[in-house]
Amino acid sequence: MQRRNRDDELHLSATSIDIGSIAAFVGESLPQIDGIFTGSADIGGDLETQPTIDVDVTFERGRVLDVAGLDGSLLARYANGQLELDA
Repeated sequence: MQRRNRDDELHLSATSIDIGSIAAFVGESLPQIDGIFTGSADIGGDLETQPTIDVDVTFERGRVLDVAGLDGSLLARYANGQLELDA
């Protein structure tokens, strides 16, 4: 078997995931959380030595424990051993 010398690529996306529904399946291990999650992740580069990861997520109509009305977004990038966040 021979390994090809080229970058790896993976794209993941989720649209309008109801976190409350997922929490019902997980049970008590997840805190009381509710809201709508949408996001994507792009993973590339050489995953063994120099991965690059880009994440873009939004959380709408959120509730965590007794705090309601949460909305927000997060952009994150991991490249060259550095993590950059923008919220």
